[in-house]
Amino acid sequence: MDIIDHAQDLDRKFQEEALKIHFVRRESINNVIPGLTRNPVCLDCDDEIPPARIEAKPDAVRCMDCQARKERK
Repeated sequence: MDIIDHAQDLDRKFQEEALKIHFVRRESINNVIPGLTRNPVCLDCDDEIPPARIEAKPDAVRCMDCQARKERK
């Protein structure tokens, strides 16, 4: 086995391990999703974050008004 074959073998093993990790994480996330709230609430005012905001920014933790206030500070 020359160095190129060895490098290709290592790369293949790395990709296999990365895929395994990906699928384990994906399964973990899929198991948690049903328990998540469908209507996330703002961290600051406890009002529901509008679905359009969640669609535009899935990781939003504040409503538009509170986010704007935070950014002005």
